[in-house]
Amino acid sequence: MAISRLVSWFPHVKAPVIINAPMLGSAGAAMATEVHKAGGFGLPLGVGFITSHETAGHFTANVLPILVRHGVAAAWLFAPHPETKPHGEIIAALRGKGTKVFVQVGNVAAAREAAADGADVIVAQGVDAGGHQFSRGCGVVALVPEVKAMLASEFPDRDVAVVAAGGIVEGSGVAAALALGAEGVVLGTRFVATDEAMSAQLHKEVIVRTKDGGLSTWKSEFHDRLVDNKLWKDGYDGRAIVGDIHREYHALGGQTATVEESRERLRTGWSEEEGKKMIGKWAGAGLGLIDEIKPAGVVVTEVREAARKRIQELAGSI
Repeated sequence: MAISRLVSWFPHVKAPVIINAPMLGSAGAAMATEVHKAGGFGLPLGVGFITSHETAGHFTANVLPILVRHGVAAAWLFAPHPETKPHGEIIAALRGKGTKVFVQVGNVAAAREAAADGADVIVAQGVDAGGHQFSRGCGVVALVPEVKAMLASEFPDRDVAVVAAGGIVEGSGVAAALALGAEGVVLGTRFVATDEAMSAQLHKEVIVRTKDGGLSTWKSEFHDRLVDNKLWKDGYDGRAIVGDIHREYHALGGQTATVEESRERLRTGWSEEEGKKMIGKWAGAGLGLIDEIKPAGVVVTEVREAARKRIQELAGSI
């Protein structure tokens, strides 16, 4: 069974397998350690790479020796450069080095490409996710089963695990993902609101007090365009908490017609400190279920036990 496969690859983990997302600026050694100690899989015990940048072409020469030397358990790849498409070469270089390769995708076409490239684990990220993601995708309820069906049909001889990500913050979400066929679950926003996250305290507090993620968060390329972030190529956007600058933009009912006008308003309408409080608050649509900043290890244990309890309740009601 797929769950035992993940446990066999990473013997310290307990089922249901809880993974913290490799979030730039949030996930570090302290978080990974506490997640690991609680029986989850902590990134960066595995290491995440955004491969849209041109430097991904130097992976084999510059990064591979470091991963091998430190015995990294997993490499997580996301957002391949649309022209160079480096994932196949990177995965081939890691083959046989003891490192499992996770590839984050947002639709079935990308999952198919990841499987063909040789991914060990496909991270099926639904559009409820916080932070960066595929601009065209769907929720995990549709994505996970179709990815599983595609793998069974087109790659029957490949040993590929599927884990779910996107909008999952507590036990019932984990139980639902497992019912869809996921072998593990990735939590991002829930781990931002932990003691060990490197995120600013304000970011954590905003997540805890914000509710109704369907209205309070917004998935758009606006977040990156507002600050002129050129890292992300076409085909990717992100979900973040909405602030006053977002509400002024016409797409959310405001009067600011263009991103350039919004950028000018950000500069002139608020102080620099006020502006910083409004932008870059990446969070998923499930943030309304997060009520407290907790230790990362406690999150793993509580979410895992809540998922087990929910599964047992469902089994007893059928």
